[in-house]
Amino acid sequence: MGKVNFIVDKRTELIANLLRISQCNDYVTEHFCLLKDEYFLNALKVFSPFKSEKVILLARKLGKTEKGFTYDNCIRLAFLLEDDFSYNGRWDEYFDREFCNADLVKNFLSSIKDFVVLTEFERFYTTQIPFYEQKLSELSQVFDGDEFDVIIRDLFQNPKNINFCVNFVPSLVNANHGFKSGQVIFANIGTFSEDNTKSMTFDRGYQHIIIHEFMHSFVNPLTENLDIYDFDIKKSAREYENTRAYVNETITRALTIKIRELMTGEKFDRLLLRERQAGFDLVEDVYQKLDEYTAKMQSWDEYFPTILNVFSINKVMEINKK
Repeated sequence: MGKVNFIVDKRTELIANLLRISQCNDYVTEHFCLLKDEYFLNALKVFSPFKSEKVILLARKLGKTEKGFTYDNCIRLAFLLEDDFSYNGRWDEYFDREFCNADLVKNFLSSIKDFVVLTEFERFYTTQIPFYEQKLSELSQVFDGDEFDVIIRDLFQNPKNINFCVNFVPSLVNANHGFKSGQVIFANIGTFSEDNTKSMTFDRGYQHIIIHEFMHSFVNPLTENLDIYDFDIKKSAREYENTRAYVNETITRALTIKIRELMTGEKFDRLLLRERQAGFDLVEDVYQKLDEYTAKMQSWDEYFPTILNVFSINKVMEINKK
């Protein structure tokens, strides 16, 4: 599979299970819920007796007081833990923008290892390895990691010291999150309440989702310090409530389709149409800019402001260097 690895990271699955028990906010209630299959029922039996433990109470407090305790932050926090679930104070300045009370978040992380010991999570994880291996095999069969690796290194001028990892998070339901941690770009892929491989929305659905989540690491960091006051957004997609998230998602969706075309040699105009119908009005304009990019000698970082011009009222966009 080239430089694409497939794993079930123990830390993210542990976080997912304790959040399911906490039911600490609307996002957690929706995406860390209980499905009626053997894996979920086994997990419920193991973890539900510990719903009054310190880490669960802290999760509930975070869910009530921290707006940032939602979406990809829930999974991203797991990567601050050591492999043995201990927390040694590691931090990322990204979280300074997401959380008001860093001490509360760190207290939560410091309490996780006690929960691991009490619940005997390591034993649970070990007994589920055959299930994990089956799911990872299914994912790897629908994703051509070798071809993806070649396309990405050519498209982005051979980014050095970057590896790709598909992290399956069984207890994350109907959600996926992509971000970079260290020198690894992660596509954190959840379980779907319906068989997404048979979905009519995207052929080879999981392949599309994995590429999409990987691409966020090539898009989101380039918009973090951006002045977005003059962005001309006529219509917002249902799930995206702020301008930056909408811009990131539009570019990522166009980029995902472009990469799939480069990998397969096929055209996916129907997918561009579906994205526009979903509320991403400018996705086809961004796609055209990606066509231009592949014909130019500029680096991705150099060309990115040209893509952003699609969203600008004045068609002149400068990245804020602050």
